[in-house]
Amino acid sequence: MGKVSVIMPVYNGEKTIRKAVASLLLQSYEDWELVIVNDGSTDRTKDIIDSLCDNRIKVVHLKKNMGRGYARGIALEHVSGEYLAYLDADDMMHKEKLMSEVEVLENDKKIMLVFHLQSKKWYEM
Repeated sequence: MGKVSVIMPVYNGEKTIRKAVASLLLQSYEDWELVIVNDGSTDRTKDIIDSLCDNRIKVVHLKKNMGRGYARGIALEHVSGEYLAYLDADDMMHKEKLMSEVEVLENDKKIMLVFHLQSKKWYEM
């Protein structure tokens, strides 16, 4: 199955980014990379993401805030996976999210986009 590139733009996300990254680290599907673009944060976000110790995580620091769209574009320049997923710094993924999406994409090559409508909180699943 193919690698998933997860992109995460972040601006002043010190309060939530640890949980967002933790939800990715807990994925049952382990063939992923995370590209975090720090969009000129002025809080402790830079220190937090620089302390992450996983070789699947790439970090890009922008000197000033350019906006979420710009940061996502920068992230796309650094991906190497076959598939793409988005994870904002204030969101979390269910532990089976990547596995279930990759299975759908691998099993039917006519499908080009998969998304989940969340009806329960991630921790209730």
